[in-house]
Amino acid sequence: MEEERPSYGELEQRCRRAESLLEVLLLGSVVPGDDGVETPLSAAWWDASGVSAARSLQGALLDAIPAPVFYKDLSGRYLGVNRAFAEFQGCPAGAFVGKTVYDVAPPELAEQYHAKDLELFRDGEMQVYASQMRNAQGELRDVVFHKAPLRGADGAVRGLIGVIQDVTERNRAEEALARSQGFLRTLVDTIPDLIWLKDPQGVFLSCNPPFERFLGAQEEEILGRRDEDFLDRDQAAFFREHDRLAAEAGGPRVNEEWLVFRDGSYQGLFETIKTPMWDLEGNLVGVLGISRDITAHKRTEEALRAGEELWRSYVENAPYGIFVTDGKRRILQANAEACRMSGYSEEELLARSLPDLLVPDSLPEALSAFQEVLETGRSYRELGFATRAGEPRRWSLAEVRLSPTRFLGYARDITARLRAQREREQLREQLLHSQKMESVGRLAGGVAHDFNNMLGVILGQAEIALARTEPSNPLHGALKEIRKAAARSADLTRQLLAFARKQASAPQVLDLNETVEGLLGILHRLLGEDIRLDWIPGEGGTVRMDPAQVDQILANLCVNARDAIDGVGRIVIATARTTLREAPKEPVYGVAVPGEYAVLSVGDDGFGMDEETRSHLFEPFFTTKVPGQGTGLGLATVYGLVTQNRGFLQVDSAPGKGSTFRVYLPWFDEAPSVAPDGEGGEVSARSQGETLLLVEDEPAILRVVKILLEGLGYRVLAAGTPREALELARRHRDDIRLLVTDVVMPEMNGRELAEAVQSVSSRIRCLFMSGYAANVLAERGIPAGARLLQKPFSSSELAAKVREVLDLP
Repeated sequence: MEEERPSYGELEQRCRRAESLLEVLLLGSVVPGDDGVETPLSAAWWDASGVSAARSLQGALLDAIPAPVFYKDLSGRYLGVNRAFAEFQGCPAGAFVGKTVYDVAPPELAEQYHAKDLELFRDGEMQVYASQMRNAQGELRDVVFHKAPLRGADGAVRGLIGVIQDVTERNRAEEALARSQGFLRTLVDTIPDLIWLKDPQGVFLSCNPPFERFLGAQEEEILGRRDEDFLDRDQAAFFREHDRLAAEAGGPRVNEEWLVFRDGSYQGLFETIKTPMWDLEGNLVGVLGISRDITAHKRTEEALRAGEELWRSYVENAPYGIFVTDGKRRILQANAEACRMSGYSEEELLARSLPDLLVPDSLPEALSAFQEVLETGRSYRELGFATRAGEPRRWSLAEVRLSPTRFLGYARDITARLRAQREREQLREQLLHSQKMESVGRLAGGVAHDFNNMLGVILGQAEIALARTEPSNPLHGALKEIRKAAARSADLTRQLLAFARKQASAPQVLDLNETVEGLLGILHRLLGEDIRLDWIPGEGGTVRMDPAQVDQILANLCVNARDAIDGVGRIVIATARTTLREAPKEPVYGVAVPGEYAVLSVGDDGFGMDEETRSHLFEPFFTTKVPGQGTGLGLATVYGLVTQNRGFLQVDSAPGKGSTFRVYLPWFDEAPSVAPDGEGGEVSARSQGETLLLVEDEPAILRVVKILLEGLGYRVLAAGTPREALELARRHRDDIRLLVTDVVMPEMNGRELAEAVQSVSSRIRCLFMSGYAANVLAERGIPAGARLLQKPFSSSELAAKVREVLDLP
């Protein structure tokens, strides 16, 4: 027989008497019956006619709860949720009925929810556990689930009801608090001072690592114990007394005390601040102590006090001048160095003001410096001073303001330093000029190489064509003109290298007059239209030296003469022959050895030189020209080239009377070895049937040289690369007499190729060809004495050089 159902009022009273939120919720909950129809829980309390009232009360209770609430049947399907649950999930409350957690939650969370539901259904016990739940905004929130079983009239579990508590903000606050506490703890642990906290009874509550080292124990060993547990009785009593005094003072109390670390590793003087700690009600909760090691600080104070006397001694013996002045710049104190720098005695300085020592030009700058020290407290200037003897000097003066009416100045005599600095700057500028000339020289060397290669092809092809053309042929004259123009162009290239001092040194016997005449054209262009160039050839004779060096000597002397002329003027180049029987009475530059000399002189009608200028004439970097118009290396180069060839110089000059430079070169009693006109001669040094290995990476030059050599009767094995040359050398090692090779090539350079070929057969001799400058040849390892044929060359030069190398003993 069914139990009589209660009235709505009785149901309300039962709810009011419920001991917990879950109990209230249980009173109004329904569970599914065996036939699948929902019936009120505790069916014995009410029958079907009371369901409406119960559900009405249940809904009102659930929606009034701000926390999300839900209830499910044994299959895990939602029977209902409250308004807070629906708002949290972002769906209407009715949308959850009949669904499971797999329908409304991410898979990984649904598995956890379902597993906990099954556990509750099995054990029938209430659950409280932490988890996570995604809200309507998609944010994963930290939550705590409170779940309880729903039982039927027979006491069997028919479902569950749950309340969700969102603890995200609480967790975040706890994490922030933990981080803050961790930061504060790290801060305390990092501070090198000793820090500790005691309660009113003197029991340690906390401490940092430095305090642990002081007591020689870990924090966990210190907490809960007192000073007496670690220190001797007297020291413990001392600390306790100061704890009491700090508490009585009601605020921080400072004292100094010597502390000895328990393990004896350190002792020092510490400044200790003890501060009483109070709660909100004003009750003493403990004493915070902080001890800072002031041993070094105290020692510093003592050192400062002891250093005052040293300071006075230092001022008197300082290596720079020290002045103390007042607001009117009168000197109140000066040290010994200030007296030495100025030349005044101390009494004389104290009777003067600082401006009295300045040169007039520095007064405005000194006034500006004093204004600066008044405004900013310090100033620095480099000013001109005059000594007691009137000698101008340059001082660096640094001033600081000691008080509104006292100023301290430090002065150094920087005259010598500034002079040395100016000299270094001049040397630096000279070096820059030298480097610029070196760059120009490298450029000239590279350009000359390219021209030499092209001119080599032109000159060679012209000679080949001439050899195949009858003199009566009209083309024969044209070809001679082509050859002549190519030879002159090659000479211009050689002169370009001479100006750049990059020409490979190749001494030969020269007719001095013919060599000078060959350079007159370029000298006219170099000197300009305002300068008249006169050439007076005498018995110049023959000398043995590199023609490029002659060109360079003449060019430098002419440029120097041109620069000595203001506007329109005249330069005279002359040659002569002289016999020196004894050392000259006039000054000479170099070593004058008695003997026969060819004399090359260059004179001008410029402004001339005084004796002081002549004494520095050939010094490197010495120049009388304005900055940017000379390096000071021209005459030094002339001196080096002349002395290198066992010659010497004489200079006649006076202000307003111009200058004459005479270059003395040893006379060489032999006929010139090379025709200077570039016409070439008959090819007489012909082949004796030898086999030559020719190596050149420029195909046009390779073809021309091969034809020329074959025209001389040689058997020529031609190779365009070092690799091909080595292969030919191996195959014809018994036949090849001479390797004729370019210097700069891919794969390996000429020197390396020569070494490789001579390792195949040591009887093979080597002749290098190159259009590069001397510095490039040196970089490629070509020694100065190596047999070298400078590009471009004529067929006669080629024939002579090849024959010369082949005929070497």
